[in-house]
Amino acid sequence: MSRHHARKAKSRQWWQKHQRDPFVKQAKKDGYRSRASYKLLDIQQKFQIINKNDVVVDLGCAPGGWAEVAREWTGENGLIIGVDKTPVKPLQGITTLVADISDPLFIEKISNLLQGQTVNCVISDIAPDTIGHAKVDRIRMANAIEDVWNAIQLLLGDNGNFTLKIRDGAVEDPIRLAMKSQTQSLKPFKPKASQSSSSELYLVGLGFQKPSP
Repeated sequence: MSRHHARKAKSRQWWQKHQRDPFVKQAKKDGYRSRASYKLLDIQQKFQIINKNDVVVDLGCAPGGWAEVAREWTGENGLIIGVDKTPVKPLQGITTLVADISDPLFIEKISNLLQGQTVNCVISDIAPDTIGHAKVDRIRMANAIEDVWNAIQLLLGDNGNFTLKIRDGAVEDPIRLAMKSQTQSLKPFKPKASQSSSSELYLVGLGFQKPSP
């Protein structure tokens, strides 16, 4: 079999599995943009990271499934800002920003939208695509985690909450220690909607405190 036909067969197998996925079917039924919505629902139900009227920043928000869920919990008086490198189809009641969180100008751009409001929660489902090379994939994930953590430290207000995606072994010790020292509670969590074969986990931080100057 040629390489082209092998890729085509693999893609077809993935699509067939995707279509059989119960969370994909449930997302269509519930009107969510993504099966990933149920990951945040699981996190929220266990840890209550989002509260009514909160200001929430969703890093890597495309296609918008997490922002939709966050909006349900903040209500109409909350503020949801979704950030992604690619444009996101408009979502009712949600502000979107096209930006790269590793860009030094990112904080300035989002600060203009926040207009002095304190961020109560930062959520992120960011993860780079894997290429099948374990060492490279681990480094890319570690870099993504570092970018998200840097953004959390700059954006999140004291006593705020956060969650971000990790993969086994991809959190460097200095970052994990910093997260622990700056939260009242830091716990790993695997939502039911995560694929059982996937190594993905989510770190959930409660009671964040900015580092001392």
